[in-house]
Amino acid sequence: MHRFRMRNSILISLLFTLLCPFSYTQDRIPDSERNKDNTELKWTPVFPENFRKGLFRMTFDISKNHITGFLLIKKTSDSSTSIVFTNEFGICFFYFEFCKGKFLIRTLFPSFERKALLSLLEKDFRLILFPDTTIKKIKVMQNQDLDVQNYKVYSGLGSYQYYVDSKTKEIKEIRYIQTIFNKAIISLKQYYADIPWMINIFHPVQKLRIKLVYLRP
Repeated sequence: MHRFRMRNSILISLLFTLLCPFSYTQDRIPDSERNKDNTELKWTPVFPENFRKGLFRMTFDISKNHITGFLLIKKTSDSSTSIVFTNEFGICFFYFEFCKGKFLIRTLFPSFERKALLSLLEKDFRLILFPDTTIKKIKVMQNQDLDVQNYKVYSGLGSYQYYVDSKTKEIKEIRYIQTIFNKAIISLKQYYADIPWMINIFHPVQKLRIKLVYLRP
């Protein structure tokens, strides 16, 4: 047990050395009146474009399978972002790279070799990390909760519902339903320096739950 804790502590320390502090504030909400008829919109993703690195504690549950570890997201260049999921012993479950818009699989543990699962993971990471340049329309929806603004976004990737805090302009939840087999809920909590410290992704049909807890203050 003592060796496990020491190894876990060393792994976290090594991953932290890859990180750097950041501070920025960015308004994610388009001017609804000005953009009503604008078809060339760019919706800012959950993570601002100047986000460079982040280390998360990750739990991955699908059906009855439960996996824990660390997720490292690192922008290696202006056109490339790496996403690495390892366990506490350093075993890599997956290593993805988004390079010039393409989704590349660099390393994959055999249990993750499922086309449908990889498609879900690609879409989830695209949604929270990158701006959607194919947006056609943003519609302001009526919402009884005055503290939350509801936007429906139509793009080449599908349609999404965004729930945004009226005061802080932080994205609280994203929902998409494209078919009865392709729907998800992404909830975001405890923002600090424009980064949500808790991210929960739920795919009800596939019984897939992903929980990310940000480790870097």
